[in-house]
Amino acid sequence: IVSMLFFFLVDYGPPARNSEETGSHLQDILMRLSSTVRMWKEMKMLILAPVCFYAGVDVGFLAADFTSFLIEKKWVGFVISFFGFVNAFASFLVPKVAQRYGKLVLIYTFLISHVIFYIALIVVCQIFPHSPSPSSLKSNTQENLHILFALAFLCAIGDSIIQSLPSMLMSLFFPDRSESAFSSIRLFQALGYITAFL
Repeated sequence: IVSMLFFFLVDYGPPARNSEETGSHLQDILMRLSSTVRMWKEMKMLILAPVCFYAGVDVGFLAADFTSFLIEKKWVGFVISFFGFVNAFASFLVPKVAQRYGKLVLIYTFLISHVIFYIALIVVCQIFPHSPSPSSLKSNTQENLHILFALAFLCAIGDSIIQSLPSMLMSLFFPDRSESAFSSIRLFQALGYITAFL
């Protein structure tokens, strides 16, 4: 809803002086919106939409489930700050790695880091079940911080790639319609983020 309000209410040019200019401004907005919606039918966008959607689900999972299930409240800030630091540093390196080694290396790195993250998460959940007993990971966070930081590291590496890769691919696939492409990225990421909280 906020995206739609932003789309319709932000002025993209000099203010309209009469009703004719206002009408052309509205036509321009509707033309951009229809261009974005038409783009969703193209095969390239149909392939990238699930990737963008997953990027939103990934962030939603980290913000909601990972922090509430595994991390004691006093350590949430430290683990998420570490995640943010690794994510920012890796996001800085992602374009350089893509230029040097190609985008296929990034896709493999993303897949490997996320597979390892989810396997480790399943193992941790089996070893340390979510219970109030002293053997749970959440109640022994200080003794098991290395596990939490390793999980945050793996998730940050994968997240930096999954957040950067769609933007790089959109700029390659839709160079002449970048506004529509990037608004589509954000829309599908927001839908994924919402879905993670449902």
